Amino acid sequence: MNKNKKITKGLSSYTKNDSDFFFARDREVESALEILKKNKILTINGPTSSGKSSFVESGILNRLSKNFTGRSGKSWKFCSFRPGFSPIENLCKSISVDDTLYLSSKPTTSDFDDYCDIIRKKQGFGLIDIYKKSEIFNNSNLLIHIDQIEDLFKYSKIFDSENNKDDDLLIDLIDKSVRNEFCSIYFIISVQDEYLSKLNIYGKFSELLSLSQFNLPGLDSFNLLNKYSKHSKFDIDKIKLNKFSDQINEKPYLITNLQYLLNKLEDNFISSNKNKIDELDSGTNSLEKIISNDLDAYLQKLSKDKYENYIRLFRALINSDIENKIYFQKFKYIKNYIGKDSKTTTNIILNFNSDFGFLFDSISENITQIVSNNNFIFGDNDVIILKHQNCLNWKLFKTWEKEEFKFYESLLFFENKIKQNENLSNSEISEGLGLIKNELINNYWSDKYGINFTTIIEYIQSQKSLYDDKIKEKNRLLEQSKRSLLIKKIAAYSIGVIIFILLIKTHLEKREVRDIEKEK
Repeated sequence: MNKNKKITKGLSSYTKNDSDFFFARDREVESALEILKKNKILTINGPTSSGKSSFVESGILNRLSKNFTGRSGKSWKFCSFRPGFSPIENLCKSISVDDTLYLSSKPTTSDFDDYCDIIRKKQGFGLIDIYKKSEIFNNSNLLIHIDQIEDLFKYSKIFDSENNKDDDLLIDLIDKSVRNEFCSIYFIISVQDEYLSKLNIYGKFSELLSLSQFNLPGLDSFNLLNKYSKHSKFDIDKIKLNKFSDQINEKPYLITNLQYLLNKLEDNFISSNKNKIDELDSGTNSLEKIISNDLDAYLQKLSKDKYENYIRLFRALINSDIENKIYFQKFKYIKNYIGKDSKTTTNIILNFNSDFGFLFDSISENITQIVSNNNFIFGDNDVIILKHQNCLNWKLFKTWEKEEFKFYESLLFFENKIKQNENLSNSEISEGLGLIKNELINNYWSDKYGINFTTIIEYIQSQKSLYDDKIKEKNRLLEQSKRSLLIKKIAAYSIGVIIFILLIKTHLEKREVRDIEKEK
């Protein structure tokens, strides 16, 4: 065990290299391996952010490396991939890198293309064929970890499983490889609870699922904290931290928040060189608030320009047209919405992960983990994902969600008005102008909803002009009416004056006649 290595991971997952500090899961690892050994397949389900990936990478793979016996002995070869939006290509990539299928030779540059061709030609039997022709056949067991298989269903706006048959082929490869008694290919599949039932839509896979399912139990946080206390260089306030056990038992995903807190305490210890931490930062009495409090503090320290970039980044990932609370967007949309070039936008994302914690993940046509590299730039079709969304409990983000939904409803309203060729009322025009003038709304904003915002703008502005013209015409007619009324009043007044004068004149004339008659 490396004594100088940090024992906490914060918002990042544990890997095979972190197995020394992956605590409190030994019993679960052994239980899961019993299923894997018996059925050649293990399907691990659990809530989001409950540690499924860490359980496999740091727990199970580490145990397999320690003389665990498979059908081809105690030697194991591992590969791991996410299906993403090109599941077959990503599978082929995972087995073509490093020396996964080699013992003495080295991989060739053509392996990836060769493996893709074999699977496309031989379909469900393709992986068996690749394995049997490899150097590890009958010498090593091959374990393939399919992480987050819900990629096949989760991002329906991007991956259309109804029309793309790669998901069917992937399931067929798993099914035929597992059922082949003479082939030492094993699978571990990780899936979120809410998507587990969707695997049953693949009829042939239902039986394997029932045999292989392992529901990852909630973590024994009390045991975990004791392990940390024994291995850490700093003293943990056990009384305070043990109060979090009930929260984790109720909401297993809060283990991520606890890991974040422990990582924060370890960083504080390293920077301050104190050997004891008696007090936790204010606002951390609840695990649910620990990340959101730090997010608020982090953003408040940024310059105005950086702050606005991150606000737009977070808001870009909100999709009001999706019922499930998942947050993702294509990189091209994000850079256009933020108004930066590809390199600058890439750095915005990578710098946040580096400075605050690993909150942004990515999926590309060829899966690539987010790494800090001066030459790395996301592709336009890469998808950026907000991780641990259920762990954030971020009030500010919830406010953005409500605002976004209101904007989206307005967008649909005006789109429908255009389709119905209806005019807007004054209040509706005012609402539309407010939408246009909002600094968070630009010509790229509505692209994620497949609606042309320029058309909306032109419609609202034309309605405003039409309304203004109506008001002008109404005012003109009103003014004309006022003038007509004034003329009528003047005419009536003039006639009245004339009549009055005539009456006076007549009266005077009569009076004069009477006076003359009296004199006579």
